Formats: sequence, C-alpha cells, structure tokens
Amino acid sequence: MPRIIGKQAPHKGAFSFGHATAFLWLVAIATGALAEPCQAPVIEERARVVAVFDGDTVKLQDGRRVRFLGINTPEVGKNNKPAQPFADTARQRLTRLISAAPEVGLSFGPQREDHYGRLLAYVFGKDGLDLQRVLLREGLAAAITVPPNVAHAECYLEDERKARQARLGMWSGGDYLPVTPTSLPANAGGFVYLKGKIERVGKSRKSVWLNLSQRVALRVARDDMAYFTHYRPEQLQGRTVIARGWLSRYKDQQIIRVRHPASLELLD
Repeated sequence: MPRIIGKQAPHKGAFSFGHATAFLWLVAIATGALAEPCQAPVIEERARVVAVFDGDTVKLQDGRRVRFLGINTPEVGKNNKPAQPFADTARQRLTRLISAAPEVGLSFGPQREDHYGRLLAYVFGKDGLDLQRVLLREGLAAAITVPPNVAHAECYLEDERKARQARLGMWSGGDYLPVTPTSLPANAGGFVYLKGKIERVGKSRKSVWLNLSQRVALRVARDDMAYFTHYRPEQLQGRTVIARGWLSRYKDQQIIRVRHPASLELLD
C-alpha cells in the first residue's frame, strides 16, 4: 500500500460542498457518467506505486519519481512552510485512488523527464481511469500545459472549468482567485493565477514580453510561438487576461513564462 509522505491534517472544509451543483457533479463522477477518456490512452509502461509525495508526484517501486503531466496540485508543507489549502486533501485523495490499485499505467509525451530528473507521465489507474481527471473534476488540481507534452490540454481545462463552476475543492473559497499585479507581493513565488491588462508588448530576440505593470510581465518564448495558432501574443496589447504558471524573477521583474495558449485566458 502506498504511504503518504509527511502526512498532515486535511484542510478544514475540504469536502464541505454546500451546493446542489457540486453534489450532482460528484454523483456523476461516482456513477461513471464522466468516465469517457480525453482520448484513448496508450499505456507504454506499467509500474507499482509505493509512495505518494503530493497530489501530482509519486514514487515507483524501482525508485523513480513520477510527476503527473497536465495538472498542478497545491503545495504540501515543507521546509517549515505550511501546506497550501487543499494540498493534503489532494494527496490523500490520490493515495486512496492508488491504494485501490497500486499498479498504474504510464503514458508519456515527447519529453520524458524534467530538470529534476523526475519521470513525466500521464498516470492511469484500474480500467484505464485517468487519475489526472479525477483530481481535476473534484477541484483538487489545476490544469497546466507545458510543451512539448500538450496532449489532453483542452480536455483537462474543461474538467477544471466545470469544477470551478461547481465550486468544488480548491475552488470553493477565495484561496485560488487570480491576483492582480498591484496586489502581488514582491517576494511571491510558486504557481499563481495572475489577472491584469497588458499595458505594453515588448520584443527581444528570444521572447515576446507582455507587460502587466512595470514590475510584472508574461514571457512567451519564440520557441513556443508555434502553439499559438488562433492569435499572436504580440497582438494582445490592451487585452485583459488571466495567466497561470510559476513565478520567477528576471532582473527587477516578476515573470510568468506562458508556454501554451491553454495557460492564457483572454477576457475581452
């Protein structure tokens, strides 16, 4: 049976769904009404999970760590930092899913490892159950697309959208509402939703820069431009957007690298 690494108490109210919509959504999950796959998975490897680190990372029997593709779950507590809301709920939910069937199927994209040396895979449980979609449908994960592993992007976004509408899990309160550039702390980091108006578009040899303020910007690398088939990022000046991704610093700016249009919602 897989074990939970550093188990903590679940977030209060983790399963307090007071809405009829939420109830019906969970009934649909339980009855298999949403069991159709995004597309038929090609299982390239089967392996046994022996530990669950968080809602999107597990350890296999041979020692390899697997980072789930297509989703990001809240961060568990580490290095004396508290867990983010619903991080422990997501980890415990994944543990229960895998405990029922520790042998999982792995499906890979073009990039098989990340810069931490973790295996990157879509992970499937018994009878081909898409574990990513379970977490998305229950509001315990956010959809994220990182090229070149772009399969299921639209399908996962739709699962997240429905969970948000039903106010499930992490979407049931205000913990994961988009922040604005002016309210973004100077020391902020990690995965965020950022809402703002593109005030200026800049170009460099390797990137297009979408500036939301003097100190906050979105960066679209020219290597990723091929994924933007319905619009060009340099045409977005004046548009209000919600970007999702990991914050980093570049000189005196806070940056989100937008790798795929699935990570950039156009609001007007």
